[in-house]
Amino acid sequence: MAPTTALSLLLSVVLLVCASTATTTTAPGPQLIRAACANVAPDQDLCFSSISSHPASAQADLRQLAAIAVRAADEKVADTAAFLSTLPASVTSSGTATDPVTDQCVNDCIELYVDASELLDMCAAAVDDERDADAANWVEAALSDVASCESGCGAVATAEMAKRNQGAKKQLNIGLSLAKLILSGKHV
Repeated sequence: MAPTTALSLLLSVVLLVCASTATTTTAPGPQLIRAACANVAPDQDLCFSSISSHPASAQADLRQLAAIAVRAADEKVADTAAFLSTLPASVTSSGTATDPVTDQCVNDCIELYVDASELLDMCAAAVDDERDADAANWVEAALSDVASCESGCGAVATAEMAKRNQGAKKQLNIGLSLAKLILSGKHV
């Protein structure tokens, strides 16, 4: 083999190796979860703990991590809806009326949280089907429902309601951040 042919072959191999490593993404596992959660400010620790607690996260790629984050948000939304449904109705067991403004707030929030959960179901399907723009839109709409609950109740919301709304918003923001990360095409 002539020296120039050998040099050309060597340069081709080096360029091929360099090009292939430039597009390599982080391998599944804790490093990928950390890299993905680095895009979730200010809740990176919550992102890591909520995703890594799911057994499938150890072998998940970025799309699967986003699906796990959306499911974690859906669980938080469903838990909040269940909590809201336990709050007193218009008349307590002792027969005394509760505040009608608070009742309306709770009833509206239950409807909004049920809607948010349905939107997250559609979002999870969109992530699985690689309809990334739809996924981001559905999680944004679910986040809007939770924000509407919070703003609609205002001062009549109990401390526990406010705490649960904040928790749901944080989980939704994690799902939204990862959906947008996929949509951006950015490698982590």
